[in-house]
Amino acid sequence: GLLWALYNYNVHFFWLLAVLCASVWAELDSKLDQQWEQWKTTHEKKYNNEVEELGRRALWEKNLNQINHHNLEASLGLHTYTLAVNHLSDLVIAFAPVQLYPYARVTPSHIF
Repeated sequence: GLLWALYNYNVHFFWLLAVLCASVWAELDSKLDQQWEQWKTTHEKKYNNEVEELGRRALWEKNLNQINHHNLEASLGLHTYTLAVNHLSDLVIAFAPVQLYPYARVTPSHIF
C-alpha cells in the first residue's frame, strides 16, 4: 500500500539523485580542486551536504569560466573593465541582463 509506494519513491529518488550527482561530478574540472578549496576557505563557505556543494561547485566553475572569458576579451580591448571572483561566485550571476541591456542598472533585487 502506501508504505510500499513511499519506499519505492524514496529508492527511485535516491538513485536519481545519485545519478545526477555523478553526472555533475563528472563534469567538474579536477584541475580546479585546489582553487575551489582555497575559495571556500577564503569566503568561509560551508554547505549543508555534498549535493549542495556539487551544485555550488558547478555554478562556481561556470562563473569562473565566464569571468576568465570576459577578462580575455578585455585584454584584447573588447571591454573596458575586468571581472573577478568574490563571495557570490557560487551563485547564479546575472550576466545576461548586462549583456542584453548594457545601459540598465542591475541591482540585487533584479538578480534575486
